[in-house]
Amino acid sequence: MKDILINQIIPDVLYLVLTTIFGLIAYYVKQYLNSHSSMIETQKQQIVEKIGMERYENDVKIAKQIILAVEQMGREFKWESEIKHTKAVEMISQRTGLGTNDIYNIIKATVAEFNKDRNTSINTVQTNNETANK
Repeated sequence: MKDILINQIIPDVLYLVLTTIFGLIAYYVKQYLNSHSSMIETQKQQIVEKIGMERYENDVKIAKQIILAVEQMGREFKWESEIKHTKAVEMISQRTGLGTNDIYNIIKATVAEFNKDRNTSINTVQTNNETANK
């Protein structure tokens, strides 16, 4: 009788107890995940958006560097603006995931900023020369 108790009944009872405990744990974990699924989904979406924004900002930085490099090469090789634009679009498309409209807008904004800074520098030099000549 003692052997039957040790060999058959105790392992079956332990199996039932452990199965019940793990079943309860799984049930409560599932309840927790279901109740917090909207919060978890929102956090996942925020992370995806953050990664997307960081990638976009990185692509914009790369695009601006390429545009400035093309402007410099354009001065050195006396390129027309169409050639510079084509080279910039080609290089930006190869190195980033930006769309055509984004590339166009970034080129326009960067060139405008570059020209503004260049005009400001030229005006400052001219003003300094006029002051020195007086």
